[in-house]
Amino acid sequence: LWALSEALIPKGRGYDFNQALMDFGATVCTARDPYCLLCPMKDVCKTYPFEKP
Repeated sequence: LWALSEALIPKGRGYDFNQALMDFGATVCTARDPYCLLCPMKDVCKTYPFEKP
């Protein structure tokens, strides 16, 4: 897990990366009404396509 995170996150930018993930979750990948069609991660997302009950 450490090796993967070191490969994905630029050295010294952990705070920025974490903040970007939180912003993404707050604006695109929301719990109640996600914007799946606009999501840049939908090709690798395990829950796409999102189906509402």
